[in-house]
Amino acid sequence: MGCAPRRRLWLPVACALLLPWPVVASEGDGGDREDIVRTYQAAAHAHQSGDLVAALDLYQKVVQLNPRVASVHNNMGSIFHKLRQIELAEESYAKATTLPDCPVEAHLNRCILLSEELGDFAQARLQCLKAIERRPHYFQAYQQLGNIEQSQGRAIQAQEYFQRARLLSMSELEEVKASAAELFQWDPVEVGHQRQVELGGDELVTLETLSVFPAVFRVRRFLNATQTHGLIAEASSRLQDSQTIGQASRKSRTAWLSTHQSALLLQLARRVSRLAQVPEEVVLGSEELQVLHYEAGGHFGLHHESTSFLRRFATIVYYLNDVASGGELCFPSAQVADSSRDTCANEDTCSVHEQVDSHSRHRHSKTPECAKGLLLTPRAGDAILFYNYKGDGDVDTEVMHAACEVLEGEKWAANHW
Repeated sequence: MGCAPRRRLWLPVACALLLPWPVVASEGDGGDREDIVRTYQAAAHAHQSGDLVAALDLYQKVVQLNPRVASVHNNMGSIFHKLRQIELAEESYAKATTLPDCPVEAHLNRCILLSEELGDFAQARLQCLKAIERRPHYFQAYQQLGNIEQSQGRAIQAQEYFQRARLLSMSELEEVKASAAELFQWDPVEVGHQRQVELGGDELVTLETLSVFPAVFRVRRFLNATQTHGLIAEASSRLQDSQTIGQASRKSRTAWLSTHQSALLLQLARRVSRLAQVPEEVVLGSEELQVLHYEAGGHFGLHHESTSFLRRFATIVYYLNDVASGGELCFPSAQVADSSRDTCANEDTCSVHEQVDSHSRHRHSKTPECAKGLLLTPRAGDAILFYNYKGDGDVDTEVMHAACEVLEGEKWAANHW
């Protein structure tokens, strides 16, 4: 799978920036321009559709016709990165950044690769600074500089870069709001409402409403045992200590898995597309799957998935194992009726609120926010869907949530954004 990944910091920036064909080409460009443009357009279409192998083959044909188009090398780098071919990704990004028509995005992509995969923080910092020199309001580059400083233990410098990124990103809020408002959201209707969703073929799943404000849904056994075990196996060798920005307390380990690195992940992305009713290319182009491992005492305090410079429209949480005690997902703002004891005899028919022993709420010393609201017990294979934005495109502040402390045993989970 290429070289072993370096620690990826919380709130990563996108690493695959697909660039269009340059509008202007010099007279000295080699190859037949019409043939080059046609091949490039086919490559870009395959790239955006998630067919990385076909896209890479077409980009390489463009390079054979004209090796001096920086955007082609940048796009090839993003594919190699997703395929975990790290050395080839660096070779492609390096080529892009040395050409006269180098797009500013290539500097950022190379900065991310060097810092998160190869550990060359000095060269990574230089690439991010070059990106900012060419685009002074490039908030993603400031964010990545913050990631670099944080990884080196320079918290004050990191916060300065993060704050700068937040301020610069504010100018794009209206555009983000409009984009979020265009994406489909399921209507929660009422707590307990159930609807059947087709995932392709003969597969039907039941989407159950657990909360209306905020909108939270659950699918029982969305993943089978083979899939949950497969995700754990793929992530186990990649785990690094989780990190976060902000005040939320966190103790866990994280691995990032590319959608394109296995048939299991590609199949999961396609099923997610049908479940959430969003285009497949949106899911395939989103962040890598985040797999989390919590041991006893592990937790993640109250937080929101979307920030001013990392916009996550929706979140799907997968439980990969049963937890002996604790490890619930809590939405403190959700208005629910508590149950004083576990009265559920049949987990397939009872309400989620009947499955949680309310006395356990007060044992989460590291996550006191778990004392109220909607508390979801981890059950292997279940998927939880919630939206980080309201239907009008505004951020939904009520969807703040926490991963409650694991009191006994261990917890494996994964997140799709």
